Amino acid sequence: MSVSSMLDDFESRKNVNHDGDQIIVDEAAWYSTWKALIPDDLSPSLIALTGGLHATAPPWIFISGYQGAIRQVFPEIPKGGWAAFAASEDQTDITANPPMRIVNTDHAQALQGTKSWVAQSRHVDHLVVTALTQSDTLASVIVNRHRDGVVLTHRDQPGFLPALSQGFARLESVSIDEKDLLTTPRTKEFMKNESKFVMLSCAASMFANLTHCTDLKPDLPAVLKQEGPTVDTIPELQIKLRALIIKLATACENASLTITELAIMDKELQTSFLSYEKLFDFSQDKTWKSDRKIFSLYSAGIQKRAAKQLEEKGH
Repeated sequence: MSVSSMLDDFESRKNVNHDGDQIIVDEAAWYSTWKALIPDDLSPSLIALTGGLHATAPPWIFISGYQGAIRQVFPEIPKGGWAAFAASEDQTDITANPPMRIVNTDHAQALQGTKSWVAQSRHVDHLVVTALTQSDTLASVIVNRHRDGVVLTHRDQPGFLPALSQGFARLESVSIDEKDLLTTPRTKEFMKNESKFVMLSCAASMFANLTHCTDLKPDLPAVLKQEGPTVDTIPELQIKLRALIIKLATACENASLTITELAIMDKELQTSFLSYEKLFDFSQDKTWKSDRKIFSLYSAGIQKRAAKQLEEKGH
C-alpha cells in the first residue's frame, strides 16, 4: 500500500481509535493495539505512518516513529513486537554499572555489562545493544529480552514522556548467536533516522486528529476569527500535512537526504504544529505541557546542523 492510498483509506473510516471508544490508556494497551495493527511485513516508513495515524498521545507517537527507525536501521531484528536501541551507558560509576563488552565464555561469546536507557522497557521484545569487542572495536548485538541473563529495571518517574516506560539493562553472561552479532554499531545511522521517522509519526498524528476532529476548542470560530491568516483552517492544515507526510515518508527511505532538505521539512512541521495547537483543546491532558515537546524534539539540532552546513559552504 502506498502512503497516499493509506491516507485515503484512513480518511474514509471515521472510527479508528479517535472516536473515544478505544482510548489507549497506557503503554500496555498501546502494545496490545500495536500487535494487532502492524503487520510483520510492513515497511519501516509505513510502520511509522500507521502508528502515528492511530496514536492517541505523544508517547505512542514517539514509539511509532522509534519502531520505524529501528526497523529501518536494523532489518535483522526478528519480525513483530517492539525493539529498543541501547547505546547509552552510565559513565559516573563504571564499577557498579560496567560498560557493555563482548567476552569469551567456555562455549561461546557472551555479553556482559549495563546500559542506562532502554525505551519501552516494560514491553520491549528485542534489544540492540552496542558493545566493545575483544579488539576494542564497537559492534551491535541483537538480544531477545527474555534470554537468560537479561535483566531490565524501570525508572519510577521519567521526566519526559512519563507514560513511556524507560529503563536500565543489565546483561550477565548473555550468550550471543553468531547471526545476531553485527560488526558495525550503526549508532549514527540510527540517530539520523530516528528524527525523520518520529517527525513522520508526528505529522500523521496531527493529520488523524484533523480527520476525526475530536476535542476541538469550544470557541474555535472565535479563535479563527481572532487569529486570522496566522492560523490555518482544518481543511488547509489537512492539505499541508498530507503533502508533508508524503515528503517525510519519502525522506525516511532516502539515505542520501541532505540536512538542508530535512530542515525545510522540519520548519513545515513546526509551522503546522503552531496552527494545530490553536485548534484543539488540550486542557484535560495533564501531561500535554511537557509531552508536546515531542513535536519539536529534534528541531533545534536539525536547524543547527543545517545552518552549520550552509556556513561551511559559504566559505
